[in-house]
Amino acid sequence: MACAEMMPKISVLTVTCRADPKVYAYMVQALNNQKFRDFEWKLVDDHYEQTKDMVKKLVADTFLCVHMPPQIIPPYFARAAALNDGLTYCDGKIVYFMCDYSIPMPECLGRHWEVQERYGGVMLTGRRVKIEMELEEFLRKVKVDEPVQWSDFNIQFFETGDGNGWKLEWKRLTKNIYEVVDKVDGAKRFMTGRNDSCPLDVLLKVNGVNEVFDGCWGQDDPDLDVRLMASGMRFLIDKGSQCLELPHKSAEKKQVRSHEDSVLLADMVAKWGIEANRKWVIAMPRDLKAEREELRKGH
Repeated sequence: MACAEMMPKISVLTVTCRADPKVYAYMVQALNNQKFRDFEWKLVDDHYEQTKDMVKKLVADTFLCVHMPPQIIPPYFARAAALNDGLTYCDGKIVYFMCDYSIPMPECLGRHWEVQERYGGVMLTGRRVKIEMELEEFLRKVKVDEPVQWSDFNIQFFETGDGNGWKLEWKRLTKNIYEVVDKVDGAKRFMTGRNDSCPLDVLLKVNGVNEVFDGCWGQDDPDLDVRLMASGMRFLIDKGSQCLELPHKSAEKKQVRSHEDSVLLADMVAKWGIEANRKWVIAMPRDLKAEREELRKGH
C-alpha cells in the first residue's frame, strides 16, 4: 500500500461492459483534459482481456490507471458488484464516479475537489448535459470552458420537475452551490456515474453499492443515495461543474428481472431498512473494508 502522501486526492471509478474502442478513447481524452491532475483512474472492465493492451496504449502513463476485470463476470447486468470491486482498489480521499458514456469537462475534477474540501466531504453532483450528436460535432459548437446551455437532467428535477408532478427542493448556499433539502425520502438523484462524487470512507461505511439490485438496470443508485443521506451526509449540487452525457444504450447486457420487479425489490429493501433501523447497512455477504485490508496485506 502506498504511503499516505503519495495517494491521489481523487479516485475516478468507471465500470464498463461495452468494448467499443471509441468509448475508451473518449474517456481517456476527457481525463487527459482535466486541469486538476491529482487523480487515479480505476477501470473495471468486463472485456479486460480484449481491451487491456488498447487501454494501456491510450493512457500511455499520462496518469495513474489500474485496469482490471470484475471478480466475477456474470452473463447479466451487474453494475453494483463491479462498482464494489472498484471501491476495494480506490485510494483517493474522494471517489468520482464516471460512467463510460459521460465526459467530464476540463474543470470538473477540480471543482469536485474544491467543493468537497470546502464542505468537509459531501454527496456532490453537478450539471449533466445530455447531447444527441457525436461528441466532436458538439464540441465544435460550444466553448468547453463555459457552462453549456443544453438540456440538463440533474438540474431539471429542481427547476421544472420530472413532468409527473415530482419536483425536488434545494436551497442556495453560495454562487453555483445548492443543498438538497429533501431528507425524508432521499433525493434519489445520486447516479454513481454522471458527475457525482463522495468521500471514500463514507462509501465504505455504508458498504458500497447494494448488489441485490444486480440483474436489472436501475434502483441501485437511489438506494445508495438514501443510505448515504441516512448516514448523515449532506447532498450538494454544483452548477459550476458539468459533464456531457453521450448517446448510449442503457444496460447492454442481459437483464434477468423486469424494471417493475426491481422497483418492488427497492421498496422491500427500504422497508427492511426502516424496520430494522439499519437504513444505511446493506444486507449482503461482502465486507468491502475487509476486502481492502486483504488486498493491501504485504504491500
